[in-house]
Amino acid sequence: MTDQTKCHRIIAFYYTDYIMCLAVPGKIITIDDDGLFRMAETDFLGVRRRVCVDTVDARPGDYIIAHAGIAISVMDSSEAEATLRDLNLMTDLRDQNFNRS
Repeated sequence: MTDQTKCHRIIAFYYTDYIMCLAVPGKIITIDDDGLFRMAETDFLGVRRRVCVDTVDARPGDYIIAHAGIAISVMDSSEAEATLRDLNLMTDLRDQNFNRS
């Protein structure tokens, strides 16, 4: 299973069961300043997206929470990694339940 598939399974898990927005921590890979905006290539469980980071004090390697393509907060790395582990675990447990039925 690819990281992108895993990410989509996690989002679908929350969307279909609870119909809510889920903030998945994203890890900043690089930051480019095009003169207008500081844009970060950010990895969200293997899915890479460009996120505007003008709103936060972030550097490559930091974890962020983003909404609509804009970073809204920087997250402590240990908390972000624990959150990602928990999301993966919850998705795996849900899949195991589906496989039993």
